[in-house]
Amino acid sequence: MEEEPLSVVLPIPGEVRLTRGGKVTVWRATCEPGAVILKNPDVACLDADLLASHSLWLRPVAPGDRFVPFGMRGSSLVSDYLTDRKYSRLRKAQTYVLCRDKDIVWLVGERTDQRFAVTSGRTRHTVVVRMTAEEE
Repeated sequence: MEEEPLSVVLPIPGEVRLTRGGKVTVWRATCEPGAVILKNPDVACLDADLLASHSLWLRPVAPGDRFVPFGMRGSSLVSDYLTDRKYSRLRKAQTYVLCRDKDIVWLVGERTDQRFAVTSGRTRHTVVVRMTAEEE
């Protein structure tokens, strides 16, 4: 029997252990002027004001999912984005997205969505989400 797809609401701040292994940690931070956002595929820094008071939830990629990859123009099908990066079918099936309502805010391990990105001069508060595969 196949396992139900995982869908988890993330508390802000908080930590959730995933049934498929690993954990997700979420916290708030203040974005100081001139702050440098480190590039790490396992960490997403999101503009907290753009997320508003909406819940964040984590789920597997679904057919028809679209997002606006950070640094790119226009939206892209997640499946096309992953195919362009040579993801196998198995790896695609194991990929998660972080969502706010129906909007994808982060393709986990790849890119945040441009619409929720931290930008210099505008972003004052951030929500930081970190995905870890194993206990650290």
